[in-house]
Amino acid sequence: MSLIEPLAQWLLTFFLAAGTGVLAAMLVVGFVGSFLVRKAPRRADGAPALWTRVVSAVCAAMIWLPAAGLFLMHGPLSGVVAASHQLRSHVDAAAPPLAFRTVAGDEPQLLAELRGQVVVINLWATWCPPCIEEKPELDRLQRDFAPRGVTVITLSDESPEVLRAFLRENPTFTLAGYTEPLRGFYGVGARPTTLLIDREGIFRGYVLGARSYGFFANWIEPYL
Repeated sequence: MSLIEPLAQWLLTFFLAAGTGVLAAMLVVGFVGSFLVRKAPRRADGAPALWTRVVSAVCAAMIWLPAAGLFLMHGPLSGVVAASHQLRSHVDAAAPPLAFRTVAGDEPQLLAELRGQVVVINLWATWCPPCIEEKPELDRLQRDFAPRGVTVITLSDESPEVLRAFLRENPTFTLAGYTEPLRGFYGVGARPTTLLIDREGIFRGYVLGARSYGFFANWIEPYL
C-alpha cells in the first residue's frame, strides 16, 4: 500500500469526524488569523518576524484543509458522508433482516441464520479497485477466524453472472453472496463498506473504505 492511500483514509476519517460545523469554524479562524498576522508589526528591515511566518503557515493550513474537506464532503464524497451518517445512527441496535443468495450455489441465505456467529459483511463490487485490493485481507480473516466463530460475507448487488465470472478467476474463502440493490440495507451505497454484527445480531460498527487484515483482526477481537 502506498503512502498516499493511508493518508487519504486518515483525511477521510478526519473530515467525517469533524463534520461541516467544525470544518467551517476552522476556515473562519484561519481567515481571521491570517488577517491579524498581516497587520502584525514587522522587523526593522521590513521582513516579517519568524513567529508571524509560523502563524501564517498554520492559518494557511486552517484555510485550505477545511476548504478542501467541505468541497469533498458536499461534492465527490457526499455519498460517503451520507452513508456514514446513516450507519452511525444504527450502531448498537439490532441488525435489520437481510436475505441474499450465494454466488456459488444460488442458495437462499438469511442473516438471521448466522446468529451465534460474529458476522463481517463486506459490501463490494467488481468495478471497485479498493474492493479488489481488500479481498485477500478478508479471505485471510475468514481462514484464520472461522474456528473462532467468524463468518465473512462478501456481498454485491451485481448480477450473479458477473460475480461468478469474477470469482472463477479470483476464488474466495468468504461466503460470497448477491442480492437486489443494497440501499435498503442501512441505505449504504459507498463501496467498499464493511459492517460488524455480533453473536446476538447487534450491529456494532462499520468501516468506509478498504482496510488491512490487521485492522479487521483487531476490530472483531472484542466480540469473539
